[in-house]
Formats: sequence, structure tokens, C-alpha cells
Amino acid sequence: MEIDIRELFQIIRKRLWIIISFILVAVLLSGIVSMFFLDDIYESSTTLIVSKQSDGNNNDLQISDINLARNLVDTYSVIIKSNRVLESVLSDLNLDMTLSNLKSKINVSAEGNTEIIRINVEDTIPERAKDIANSLANVFIKEVDTLLKMENVQIIDIARVPNSPIRPRVFMNIAIAGMLGLMIGLGLVLLIEYLDNTIKTPEDVLKHMQLSVIGSIPDFNGDTSKGKNKKRTTRLIGSPSIKAPVTEAYKTLRTNIQYSNLDNNLKVILVTSSTQSEGKTSTSSNLAISMAQSDKKVLLIDCDLRRSNVHKVFHILNVKGLTNVLAENLDYHEILNSVGLPNLDILTSGPKPPNPSEILGSTRMEAFIKKVSEEYDVIILDAPPILPVADSMVLSRLADGIILVIEYGKTTYETAVRSKENMENIGAKILGIVINNIPIDINGGGYYYYSDEEYEINPKPVKVKKGLNTNV
Repeated sequence: MEIDIRELFQIIRKRLWIIISFILVAVLLSGIVSMFFLDDIYESSTTLIVSKQSDGNNNDLQISDINLARNLVDTYSVIIKSNRVLESVLSDLNLDMTLSNLKSKINVSAEGNTEIIRINVEDTIPERAKDIANSLANVFIKEVDTLLKMENVQIIDIARVPNSPIRPRVFMNIAIAGMLGLMIGLGLVLLIEYLDNTIKTPEDVLKHMQLSVIGSIPDFNGDTSKGKNKKRTTRLIGSPSIKAPVTEAYKTLRTNIQYSNLDNNLKVILVTSSTQSEGKTSTSSNLAISMAQSDKKVLLIDCDLRRSNVHKVFHILNVKGLTNVLAENLDYHEILNSVGLPNLDILTSGPKPPNPSEILGSTRMEAFIKKVSEEYDVIILDAPPILPVADSMVLSRLADGIILVIEYGKTTYETAVRSKENMENIGAKILGIVINNIPIDINGGGYYYYSDEEYEINPKPVKVKKGLNTNV
């Protein structure tokens, strides 16, 4: 997956909360552990010098004597941490600890290219750190005299009680934890993006589906969160709660449909999706309104006989509908619904039948579509999703074109491609893709509000034809 700088910043911005959360958690845990759970460590040190062995006759210092003393520094550093010396220190101070424990507290080092040896002792008790350092120096000097018969080590500085601990370094720990939290959070965000196989951009659609995006619909709720159980409310353009970006998006979709096939008259348009809850009903309903606003006589038919939703969107009852027209030869004019917008009629699904696919694929359905095509400029079919059932594929033979709706950040490549292939295998003509519920601030705020003055659908009950499906 190739990501340019701009896309990287968009990814970080979209999931910035993850990075910030990891930083805060890391900083908080580091601070709590450093201040309340880690013991204070004190350090006390003493310095020794290795000098020329005195022979009582010649006190002149030769270069060879200096080199010898420097060579002895390494030897003496090993002797200081030997078990022989450490056992004597434990005995002298009556310490209740093991040799390995004591050895872990001691650090012996040479001061550069000199004859100076520094003994550093770390301990949780400052007085004990001082006592161990001084005892080490004294025991070491005695052992050198005993083992090597040399008296060439003197103490320069004795150890003193330290005033403040050297660890934990709270602020440094917090800074390091913050950097680790940043790196982990950023790594997790990039991993999530890498594993994310959902469609978000027209480039994704073109790459995986070889289709064009004819509509990009902003998120009605203006909410970029994509909780799995988040409940979305289908809203209609023209209502006070819908701002101009959404209205303009449907106008663009309407225009793209009109110009998608200039040689053929697109009269019957089927709107579907791959799976449930991707926004097909929202798209078909608002597309019907937008086309009606362009002085076209539009009929919106709810063909989702399994899970009908059009009547819920427009707040009308679903007493009788398409199934009654097909099964009972009922005159559809008697049960059409008007929602207070000129040029728009709605035919709900009606009672749920036991055999939806057979009804939608019947000759009566075909004859009905031909009949209403003579009366209306545009017929929009809100069809069931493609993958769960075969209803949409059955209906596709009656449509002049199909619009496939996918939801931003939800529909996967595999699902969308399967839906496309299912439709193309039966010869259906896909006009293009509509990406639904795009976050309003995507790409740095690509949508802007133009005006609050838009068309308004009457939210109150209106009189419907023949009074069969009353608005609620």
C-alpha cells in the first residue's frame, strides 16, 4: 500500500484520538509507576588513586611507574568486585544480602586514562550506600596489601551520604513513555489503515471495481464516527436539518445520471447496495426528490418486499402497496402517496409476501413497470441488497440502469466486487457507484455550507390520494 504525505496526514487526523490515547495512557502510567511504585535510588562514591610502589630509597617518579600504575587500575577494578572483597564487606557491615545482590549495587570505573579509580554504590538507603562504598575502599586496600604485597593505593575522597536520589527520573521517564506511546499509537493507526479493506475514495472504486463514482453523499449527521452499532436516521433533502452540501451532492448525482447515458433514455433506475444499511433507501428517496425538483414526474417504488423502509423515511403508512397491485390487480392510482412535493408519487411495498423473488420476477411486475413508464418521466426502484437475496438481480432486467450504493468505510472491496460481478453476469447495466455517508470534514473539509434556504418537504400529515396510506 502506497501512501503519500497528504494521505498520511489525513490518516493521522482521522484516527488522532488513538495516538493521543496511547500517549496519555503511557504518560499517566509512567508517572504513576515512577512516583508511587519505584523505590528511590541513592548513589554514593569514593575515589582511589594507584601510585608508585615505594621502595624507601628512590622517590623519583618515572614514566614506567605511571604506565605500571595505569595497568594496575584494570586489575584492581576486578579485585574490588571479587567475592573475597565483597564477603569481607558483608561481614564488616553485617549486611543481610547475597553476594550477587551486593555486586549489582557496585560499579567500578577508571577516570579516563588516569590512575584514578571511582567506586559508585547504589542503594535505596543513602546511609547504607555510603557505608558500602567506604567499606569497599578500606577492604580493597587491605586485600591488595595481602595479595600483592603492595601499598600503592590511597583514598582521595571518602563516600558521603547523598542528599537526593538519582532515580527514578520522573520527567525523563514520562518523556520516554510519551515517545513510546506516540510510536505505538502511530504504528497501530498505520496498521489499522493497512488492514482496512473498505472503500473510501473514488480511486478505491476505480482500482477495485473499474467503475466511476457518480455520487459522493456527505454524512447527514455530520459525525465522522463509524460505530458498528451506531443508529443512523434517514433524512430527506429540503428538510431544515439538511444543509446545502447534502442537497448539492444529490443534485450532482442527478446530473451525472442524466449525462451517464445520453444515447438512451434512462427511465427506470434501480437503486441497490451490496448489503443492508449502506444507504440505498436514503439514496433512492433523496434522488427521487431531487429529480422531482427538476420538473420531472417521478414515481418511487419500494421493491424491497422483505425489509421495506421507504414508508418509514416519508412517514407514511404501508397498508397497501406494490404487492397488492401485483397480487390483487389493484389500481395503483388508488394507493399512491403524495408527500407535499410536486411531481413525486410514492408506492410503498405493501404487505410482506411469502415469495418476494417470484412476485418481482413475474410478468405482472414487468407489465406494471411498462404501464407506469408511460405516465412518469422517471421510475426509481428501491431494491433489496444484492448479496443476501436474488431480488435485485431479478429486478435488474426491468431497469435501464443500476446505481450501486456503498457506505464509506463500511463496504469492503470483496463485497463490492462480488455485487458488481453478480450484476454484470446477468447483463445488468451499472451506471456507477454512490459513496454514501462520507464524513463532512474529509479531505480537510471538502464540503461547505452554502445556504440554509432549501426546498422543504411538509413534515406534517398531508392528504394522500384515496386516503389508503395516510401520512403519520
